[in-house]
Amino acid sequence: MHRIMPKVLLVLALALPSLALADDKPSYNLAELLYARIVTDSGDADGFAVNGSYDIGSGFFAEGLYYHLKDNSVPGDVTSNTLFLGPGYRVHFQPVDVFLSVDYLHKQVSGNGSSVTQDGYRWVWGLRSKVTDRLELNTGVEKANVGLTDTGLRLGESYEFTEGLTLRAQYVWFSDAHSWVIGLRYLY
Repeated sequence: MHRIMPKVLLVLALALPSLALADDKPSYNLAELLYARIVTDSGDADGFAVNGSYDIGSGFFAEGLYYHLKDNSVPGDVTSNTLFLGPGYRVHFQPVDVFLSVDYLHKQVSGNGSSVTQDGYRWVWGLRSKVTDRLELNTGVEKANVGLTDTGLRLGESYEFTEGLTLRAQYVWFSDAHSWVIGLRYLY
């Protein structure tokens, strides 16, 4: 299964632009509140994520993301707090946005009377496309470096069920971990 998943995600990533039918551009003015879960070979962690971005104009946007996770695989109260902050740039081609974001990454792991802090970076290259007036699909490649460097494939969706409010879900596959988020996105 571990060897098949990257191939499936790659095929979906390449097929995404051909699926798009809507004329709308994806919005970069958004705020999200998400349930987050990370599963590794050694255990799992879950908690919440708060995410947002702001369209600066001329293709540029700023983004921020905060994760608070509790490690369920370690006895005691072990938590991690991760912060991503940085700029991004997007170019719209009918029917898809191509974007690149580069973020400063700060991670703190606390528990059992100790705390470890690491700094690094993350970049994401991806595609966002409005398939219908209500459904947006996104895919991309994500590389993170904080302690270790790993590259992952991401696949997500958001479905607008009322004006400005959407259901958001995303899966990211790394070689040693799988990450899920699901929750609400507000477009402003």
